[in-house]
Amino acid sequence: MLKAVASVPLDPDAIRRVVGSVARRLGEEDKKKGVSTTLPLALGKLQAYGQIRRVPVNGRLDQQRHLYVAWGISIPQWSDEEVAGSA
Repeated sequence: MLKAVASVPLDPDAIRRVVGSVARRLGEEDKKKGVSTTLPLALGKLQAYGQIRRVPVNGRLDQQRHLYVAWGISIPQWSDEEVAGSA
């Protein structure tokens, strides 16, 4: 999964497409608990170890959507106006 986000920031759906069967589906019991695949578990672990970070989509911190990116690659920089949503 780390290789998937090594070159470009990706959202969880794009990561799932790249890694394919590595992100296994879990059973019905886990689905009832809110975790249907191993993807969020693996991403959480990589984030906890400091190997990846979350980047807000469109630079907006007030949204729940984000991309995952490996530490060390450059990400787009936004102006103050873009961050404030007035651009």
